[in-house]
Amino acid sequence: MPSPVFSSRELSLDNLDSIFSLLRHELGNPLNSLKITLEVLTQNYQHFDDEKRLAFLQRALEQVGRQHKFLDAMKTYYRSNIFDIRPVPLSAVWNAFVHQSRMKVLEKQIDFKQTLEDPELWGLVDGAAFNRVLEMVFDNAVDAVENTDGACIEAFAGRSNGHMKVSVTDNGCGVEPDYLHKVFTPLYTTKEEGTGLGLSVCQRLMDKMNGWIEFSSRPAQGTEVVLWAPLAGKEMVPKIDALHPEPCESESAEPDEAGADGP
Repeated sequence: MPSPVFSSRELSLDNLDSIFSLLRHELGNPLNSLKITLEVLTQNYQHFDDEKRLAFLQRALEQVGRQHKFLDAMKTYYRSNIFDIRPVPLSAVWNAFVHQSRMKVLEKQIDFKQTLEDPELWGLVDGAAFNRVLEMVFDNAVDAVENTDGACIEAFAGRSNGHMKVSVTDNGCGVEPDYLHKVFTPLYTTKEEGTGLGLSVCQRLMDKMNGWIEFSSRPAQGTEVVLWAPLAGKEMVPKIDALHPEPCESESAEPDEAGADGP
C-alpha cells in the first residue's frame, strides 16, 4: 500500500504553531470580513435602499454562521470522550460498520469490499467510540473516491502484531507528501466545506482507547488508514454461559399436587 506511513503517535507539541496559525485564519478572516461589512453598512446606511441593506445584513449573517460552524466543530472535538472501555466482540462492531457503509455507497457507484479475518476476536475498546472512528474514516474514503473511475473502498479487520487491526483503503485522490504530516493536526483540511477536525477527533478517541492510527497515501493512487487497538485477553472475555444464563425455573410455577384437585 502507499507509503510513507504517518502515525498519530508522532504528534507532538510542535504542531501548536500550526494549530494557532489555523485558529487565527479560521476566526480572523470571518471576523475581519464581518467588521468590513458592518462598517460599510453603517457608513452608507442612509444612502442604501432596503434591498441593499438586506444584502449586507445577509452577508454579515453568513460570516457569523461560518464562525458558529467552526465553534460547533471545536465543541465536538473537546466532547470526544470515552465512557465505557470493555471487551467488545469485533464481529458486533464490524457488522454494524459494514451495514452503515453499504448504505452509504449504495447510490454512489462505489465498489465496497470487506474482510473480517477472525470473527472470534475481542477488542478492549469503547464500542460506540470505535464505531464512530470507523464511520469517520470511511466517510473520508467516500469523499476521496468521489471523482474516481472504478471507485473502490476495501475494509479489513483482524489480528496483527498482538493488536486488533482494522483498515480502510481507497483508490481515490490521495494526499500530497508535503501535507502528510498535517493530517492529524486539528483544523487542517483540504476540503472547501471541511472543519479539519475529523481525523484529529479519530486520533483523540483512539489515543484514549490506548490505540493509534497509521495513515499512508499517494496522490492519485489512494489512501490507507489503519486503526490499532488493544486485544482483550481470554481471561477478560465473558463466558458464553455468563452472557446467556440458563433460565431458572421457579418452584411456584409447578402445580401444587396437593392443591391441584382441591376445592
